[in-house]
Amino acid sequence: MRSKKSRSVVLIPWVWVLLSVPVGVEGQARSAASRLQVSGGEVRLALSSVGGRRLVEVRVGNAGPYRFLIDTGSTMSIVDSGIASELGLLATGTEKVGPPGGDTVEADVVAVPVLHVGSLTARGVPMVVLGLAGMTGGAIQGVLGMDLFEDVVLTLDASREVAIVGRGSLSPDDPSVIRLDRTSEGVNFAMDVAGTRVPVHLDTGSPGGITLPVDLMGRLPLSSDSSRRGTVGMVGGNRSVVTRQLRGVVRVGAVEYRDPQIAFLDPSPPSGNFGSQMTDGLVVTVDQRSGLLSLRRSEGAGPDPAPPPPAAAPRRLGVRFGGAGGSLSSVASVDPGSLGERSGFRAGDVIVRLNGRPMAEYDVAALGDLIRGTTPLTWEIDRNGERVTIVVR
Repeated sequence: MRSKKSRSVVLIPWVWVLLSVPVGVEGQARSAASRLQVSGGEVRLALSSVGGRRLVEVRVGNAGPYRFLIDTGSTMSIVDSGIASELGLLATGTEKVGPPGGDTVEADVVAVPVLHVGSLTARGVPMVVLGLAGMTGGAIQGVLGMDLFEDVVLTLDASREVAIVGRGSLSPDDPSVIRLDRTSEGVNFAMDVAGTRVPVHLDTGSPGGITLPVDLMGRLPLSSDSSRRGTVGMVGGNRSVVTRQLRGVVRVGAVEYRDPQIAFLDPSPPSGNFGSQMTDGLVVTVDQRSGLLSLRRSEGAGPDPAPPPPAAAPRRLGVRFGGAGGSLSSVASVDPGSLGERSGFRAGDVIVRLNGRPMAEYDVAALGDLIRGTTPLTWEIDRNGERVTIVVR
């Protein structure tokens, strides 16, 4: 019988894409065997870049390799529903998935018998089952959550595209080291935002920057310039977002960011989010056993750790693409009220060409760059044998 110990688990608050899954879970017990085992020294894992995400190759038993994201924003691991079905992974229970304070959906949990990450191995790994491939256009097939790394020290150096898993520990006397908040699960710490102490969640799986509760807007010195407004799609429903520029400095340990852009979510989440836009120029080391986190400049990064200059909010189509064999030629779903729905997309549409090129010539990264950009998009669609043209500007 499954354990019913109550726990609060966070899974991937990806702010600027179709998928956002902060999670509340009544979790199951985990054994030491379900964590990655390091026999000696350290193990270096090559990271590949797909659509702005840095992924590692993972094998499930003898199957794969699959593209998994190592995500400090996930306290539980995830496997794509297609892989779970293909490998015959049986559900051991269900969990409720959704943003804190918001609606939830129910997801199956499976126990993966053997997981291989490079030369690292874990057995009997509990994983939430979600349609990641469909949500991300086939780019991501799974997520390695921080539950796998509880007994080791994990280092992510995005600039050098390497992850390092080893023994040892961080020193609290190092100026780059921050104490984690151990009263809640996940990689959580306090960040100084223009003199205001704010609890935040470290989320290397998010392509966003700094995201804070909207309740803080009235307490921070913000630019009087016009705000950028929009919505973000999350499991369980959408949230409104307002982006403003801070007039001041954000301090995280020994690292500073001057006058960064900050996104405010409404309704307010319990804490802020510190995404990969902020960490891509850093070496991030998480030592969960000691409750310590280190953030320092990467030798592979440029001279300025500040985030890039403010840019216009990326275009969001609100259309999920999918198809056999990872194809992007079919419309799986269309978000209600989205730009895609207003432009005329329907679930079941088959995309023949985009801007005159066959859809087979586009991979996930290229399609994502086009959608987020400003170039007009002309889609040629087969809708039940009828040719339809949709133009998105």
